[in-house]
Amino acid sequence: MIETERQAAAFMKSVQFALRYGAGGPLPGIHAKAADQRRAIELTNALLARGTVVETNVLGGRLVLAHRDVVPALWCLRTRFRAEPTPDAARALALISSRAGVNAGDVRRLLGVQSAKRPDRADLALAELMRDMLVDRGPSSVPKKGIAYLPKEGFPYRGSRRRIQS
Repeated sequence: MIETERQAAAFMKSVQFALRYGAGGPLPGIHAKAADQRRAIELTNALLARGTVVETNVLGGRLVLAHRDVVPALWCLRTRFRAEPTPDAARALALISSRAGVNAGDVRRLLGVQSAKRPDRADLALAELMRDMLVDRGPSSVPKKGIAYLPKEGFPYRGSRRRIQS
């Protein structure tokens, strides 16, 4: 059972990849190892903030935490096959690169997305950028009440190239 940040970091170092949410298939899930869902999200945010892990969807389109030791290899594999970003993704990347704390709502406003149907153009652009390992989601706050994985301010996206190569 993972209860501390140190234990979570050791778990990630041992498995290298873990599902951010849920469990299934060949990958372990950090939620299955933590005391509860809220604690798993708190620990995941701490690992993201420390740079111990990067969140990506490059493995089967699932949100996966990748330990920093394997991220440079993922980066090299992904960049071999990367195409030019779509116009929506390019605009989203420019916004994320220009300031800190950009969330999906900011990208929706930039792209003029007003539909409630999901996934929308912003979701697709952000997924593309995460798959290409150009951005990742950073740590967010965990609300005291309510759903732990729905922070009021949203998940901040950040350019990941510098973190990956360092």
